[in-house]
Amino acid sequence: MMGEKAHALTRPGAGPEIQAGETGLAPIYSAARALLGGDGRSMLAGHIAPRPHDLIVDFACGGGDLALQLARLQPAATILGVDRDPALIARAQARPAPANAAISFACAAPDDVPELLRSVCATKVVLTLKDIHSPVDKSRFLDLAHSVLDPRGALFVIDHGAQRTALMRSLFNADRVRRGVAPTDGRDTLSSMIRAAGFVAVDEALSWSSTTGTMSLFRARAS
Repeated sequence: MMGEKAHALTRPGAGPEIQAGETGLAPIYSAARALLGGDGRSMLAGHIAPRPHDLIVDFACGGGDLALQLARLQPAATILGVDRDPALIARAQARPAPANAAISFACAAPDDVPELLRSVCATKVVLTLKDIHSPVDKSRFLDLAHSVLDPRGALFVIDHGAQRTALMRSLFNADRVRRGVAPTDGRDTLSSMIRAAGFVAVDEALSWSSTTGTMSLFRARAS
């Protein structure tokens, strides 16, 4: 059945503020702060558009910022935030949830999500891939997301998209080098990976500047 409510819940809060260390990058830091702050979470949550019957799984939910915003927007939706970092999950669980919100957090590996759902299909999956650089690992996450989604469900992926300006390509590749990953030409490679995982109607719903290059919100349908 699509999005049966099988979970009970508690939780979230706000992330660390980025500090602008260089005057020339101040507009970029300001944009990043806006997207990490309440207005940005509201914008992302608005695109995800939770509905009362939804069962939403937030993979790599971190400290729960976006999951909490989704609960604020629609307390009747069932939301499950999953992250393998126990400190981040503890932080998310310690935060106050909106009254009567059906939200919970689990410290678990992504592969454990099907067991957590107990064979119930999610209506929406939020997948944050910005810190995963291996194409093989990205594909594995996308395949897993497809496996837990209802056939009528929707996928939302937060990741680096196309780097359309010289400044964004420079920031993007500087971040990759810092992480020990080879630089690229900054083209969008994620859309084709989402399609390869079996999703359809893939599009870039939103993009914004960040201190590590252009970030995007991609959306797609399971079928």
